Amino acid sequence: MKILFNPDSNFMRCTFMFCLLASMAILLPSAAANAQAGNVPTSEYPPYIRGLADKGAQVRYLGKNLGLDSWLTVKAGKVQYVYVTPNQEANIVGILLDKYGNPVSPSGLENIARNAPPAAGPLSSGLSANEAMSVARKTSPQGQGNTSSKAEMLYQAFENANYIEIGAADAPLAYALIDPDCPHCHAFIKELLDKNVFEERRLRLRVIPVGILSGDSLARAAMLLSMPEAGQVLINHINGDKDVIPVSEDVTLAGVETNMRLMQDWNLDVTPFLLYRAGTGELKIIRGKPKDSNTFLKDLVVN
Repeated sequence: MKILFNPDSNFMRCTFMFCLLASMAILLPSAAANAQAGNVPTSEYPPYIRGLADKGAQVRYLGKNLGLDSWLTVKAGKVQYVYVTPNQEANIVGILLDKYGNPVSPSGLENIARNAPPAAGPLSSGLSANEAMSVARKTSPQGQGNTSSKAEMLYQAFENANYIEIGAADAPLAYALIDPDCPHCHAFIKELLDKNVFEERRLRLRVIPVGILSGDSLARAAMLLSMPEAGQVLINHINGDKDVIPVSEDVTLAGVETNMRLMQDWNLDVTPFLLYRAGTGELKIIRGKPKDSNTFLKDLVVN
């Protein structure tokens, strides 16, 4: 997708590490033991993983855990962790425990998040989704179809993501990929709060939490999805309450992993990332913090 930067901005673009890792090819079966987290060619899948993929599951190699190759599989919304022995003669499904009985979570997503560069600063105002799709290197898992259908597919993917909601149900709707620790995400939502857009029913924001800045932000995104009144919790976090979203090793990552797969599958590489249907009915995106939030809000209104 084409990114339009504010020429006066000193902020750097965030390149989501999934895009790089997904291009890594593993040349030999034994290479999986030394591979970084990323996609593995189908021909190199262990037998059990290959069988799941043949039945329609999405699979991803997450790296090593306690000498075992870790895999994430998803089918019909069900997330499953699989740990494969080096000789591929046995598979462990579910929770992996260390020698003290403590659960070991797959490191792939956390390592990716820990090494990701900063999130994107202010960008230009809304780019039509169709225009963005037409210049994308890979805009959907299928990679086929006209730009209009791809834009609608992306919107449907956002609708099916795990999100929290801020604002009245009858207000104009927008989606936003947000990292709880992203300073530009904070600035974006803080600006909306300062304009009282939620109280005035000018915007209903569906926040899709992701964690790309650090292992802590991944854990906070997961925790946020599990909390009651999560919209207000996020607002309190943005307003300076750093303890309102605790980092816990006990929280499940399944919900946030669904959202991170959304970023991976569609090559979405910045936070915040906004998707909305303008008042004209056209789907539009804003990659990064909007340069002019008033223009964004006005664009939502039906003409």
